Amino acid sequence: MYLIERVIGIATYSIILLLICQFISKSKNNNRKKILNIYLLCLVLMAYFFVPPPGEDLYVIIPVMKSYASLSTTDLLLTLTTRETPLASLYYHIIGKFNLPGLLPAITALIVYSNIFYIINDFAEKYKIENKHVSKTLFYIMSTGFYVVAISNIRTLLSFSILAVAIYKEYFCNQKIIKSVPSYIVSFLIHSSSLIIIGIRFISLIMFEKKSKPFYKIFFGISLVIGYVLFEKYFNLALEKFIGYYTTGTFFLLWEFIKITILLIYILYIINYSKKLKKININDKNISKIGKLILLIVITLFILHKEFNLYLRVAYFCSIISMPVLLYILKSIQDKEMNKRNFYTITLFSCLIMLLLSCSRGHLSSLKFFDLNN
Repeated sequence: MYLIERVIGIATYSIILLLICQFISKSKNNNRKKILNIYLLCLVLMAYFFVPPPGEDLYVIIPVMKSYASLSTTDLLLTLTTRETPLASLYYHIIGKFNLPGLLPAITALIVYSNIFYIINDFAEKYKIENKHVSKTLFYIMSTGFYVVAISNIRTLLSFSILAVAIYKEYFCNQKIIKSVPSYIVSFLIHSSSLIIIGIRFISLIMFEKKSKPFYKIFFGISLVIGYVLFEKYFNLALEKFIGYYTTGTFFLLWEFIKITILLIYILYIINYSKKLKKININDKNISKIGKLILLIVITLFILHKEFNLYLRVAYFCSIISMPVLLYILKSIQDKEMNKRNFYTITLFSCLIMLLLSCSRGHLSSLKFFDLNN
């Protein structure tokens, strides 16, 4: 169904991506942010004009958003106290007031990809990474095809992108974890699945950041107690929902499963490759730490792979926080004039396979901007 519409949508996405990657690769470093902002505008406009087919989440979410927008203040407050993700309900209520359905995916795309591009651009500036490496990393993150998941499912990647920026700042901007707590709370109250990532983040602190190990043990314990007391209702609702999904299952998409498995294998590959850099005196403790965090998350995903929703979306989170690792490797092998052909080949091949699966069989294949039947 919608063959012509989908071909045009997929072609638009792919052509713009290739053009932007080419522009970044050939541009000077001081123009990188401008080009990323132009690309961000393109992604926002595509999201605004996205016409969801009946099988996509947004098709159901838009009527839900309208119902939230119609709530009185009293009814809204009551809803916020009974939902496990009250900030998502508030988000729908506010955007729904404008009575422009396209604003929901557009604003979501703006927030999600602003966060992603912030990580890319900030890391590139800090580590003085050439634009040709930035373009490869941009192609990597966009080839995962989670664009339609971001603008259709709305809550998950909105939550995860906020969480990704907070974790990035802890590792690469010397942000104390206490300053990340507001972002953790916002993320959890937008989508409860972020709680798994937050829990693994604390475990990673205790296991791998040894200098402050006693402090983090105390901090972790106190945080758990305070967090549970303050958000007991939301924790319980989230736990009930997860148990229900895990025991009964939700849905399963074979081609998305194959694509995500390729993505996770590639992420494990770059983490392992970053460890090899130590043997030639290329080392960065923060890259090592975030690699261990990603490894813990991937192991957890393999254990919980039965719950496909979790497997799919948390894998996308891993792709976001693995971007600094990829950028660091690309810079390091360039500086040391290493034999980089194999790494480039594996990276390009993995990205092309993921993009092909995304466009032909994955969520990205449902991208369309009009409906010839209407």
